[in-house]
Amino acid sequence: MYHIKSVAVYCGTGQGDSPAYLQAAKETGTLLAQNNIHLVYGGSSRGMMGAVSSAVLENGGTAVGVIPTHMMEQENARRDLSELIVVDDMQTRKRVMAERAGGFVILPGGFGTMEEVLEVLTLKLLKLHKKPIVFLNTRDYYAPFAAMVEHMIKIGFATADSKNVFTLVRTPQEVMAALSKGE
Repeated sequence: MYHIKSVAVYCGTGQGDSPAYLQAAKETGTLLAQNNIHLVYGGSSRGMMGAVSSAVLENGGTAVGVIPTHMMEQENARRDLSELIVVDDMQTRKRVMAERAGGFVILPGGFGTMEEVLEVLTLKLLKLHKKPIVFLNTRDYYAPFAAMVEHMIKIGFATADSKNVFTLVRTPQEVMAALSKGE
């Protein structure tokens, strides 16, 4: 059913202020594993990253972590992954993750998550890739981002098709549906 064989999941090492965030990460990881979609992510064992990677591994899936050397201790690098790729810097991390991914799933996170996703959104707008970008909008976490995109379009700093380079969904099941359509 899925033509996508792997996704880069961008998310944080925090867990948020509600158990709903970690639960959504776990459900997403479970569905990825059940549908034979490989996880490529930041390599941490903490927070949202830990939850999604644990669920993938617990359900027999493949989880590849990509982490810079300087973050091995800070992010508590996960050592039991299918593969752990240690790179020199953040730019290499992003490049390796994007190269290994057939699509992108965005779970809640902080500045690092936003920095990663803004790059893949920009590259898609520039037509440098056609991979689906799907935001999981748990507890309306990404509603302000969607409103910002609308604002940029409204006042002329982004084109109307800018909102068509990503999909915003509410549940892990809808993430999978969006990936299956290649949205």
